[in-house]
Amino acid sequence: MYKFIVHEGSVVPFDGINLPNSITVNALYVYGQDWIVVEAMDEVDALNQADLFDAGQHPANTEMTLFAATFTGMLRNDEDEALAWAGWKIVKIMKIYNGENIDITLVTDLGDTVIPAKTTVEVEVPETAVLSLHDGSMYVQEEGQWYSKTEQCHTGADMEIYSENIILDHISFVVGTDWVKENDVEVYDELYGIMEDFVDDEVNACDEQDMESFEAGNWRVEYLFRDGEAIYTAGRDGQHLANQDGWSRDKISDIEPEKIALYKSML
Repeated sequence: MYKFIVHEGSVVPFDGINLPNSITVNALYVYGQDWIVVEAMDEVDALNQADLFDAGQHPANTEMTLFAATFTGMLRNDEDEALAWAGWKIVKIMKIYNGENIDITLVTDLGDTVIPAKTTVEVEVPETAVLSLHDGSMYVQEEGQWYSKTEQCHTGADMEIYSENIILDHISFVVGTDWVKENDVEVYDELYGIMEDFVDDEVNACDEQDMESFEAGNWRVEYLFRDGEAIYTAGRDGQHLANQDGWSRDKISDIEPEKIALYKSML
């Protein structure tokens, strides 16, 4: 036996997710009159089951009538709750970003979605799903340890996914001081303080004009990850960066997971 939706003589399979386009918001409230869900062997049988109900001759007429009354009553209070009670999975569209260099398969209660490397994909997930790889409502099919972030997603996605197996070592990226100020405040404040010291130091070549350029976001900042350390260096341009030692350092093991995810997303 299968479930079908019968609406004004048309029959569609019940998939638990989507209502037929012909069932408008107003039509929802006349369940049991203009449309109904029946169990049947096929579409022809579904029409017969609906006709029996309309004639008051269906073997389960009492139960079906009670279901219709309860469903329409719940609709007046909360449509999503009523649809969920009646067997529909209320879905939402979420933007999910794969921050790694391999394609991944995200598995949810609604099916599997392939997300290409370094790409954001719109994914249907249950309305009640928590955007996390740790609560059991979704997971990455590929082997390895995976984690997700939903805050400060610079890609604009609702959730970003990264692998815990990728180690930050002997890799780097370069951004402007405007990016650092917006996304990495602690590092920006540290570099800004060092820059102030350089400007005040008569021996150092940095001057007020350099400070203004730094504040305007025109200086470059290199993030270098090497031998367990994150090394931050600022410079006017690439050549200036190459001629300097690191301005500030952190142990990678001391950096918060959210910050690690941010750095990985820039690689």
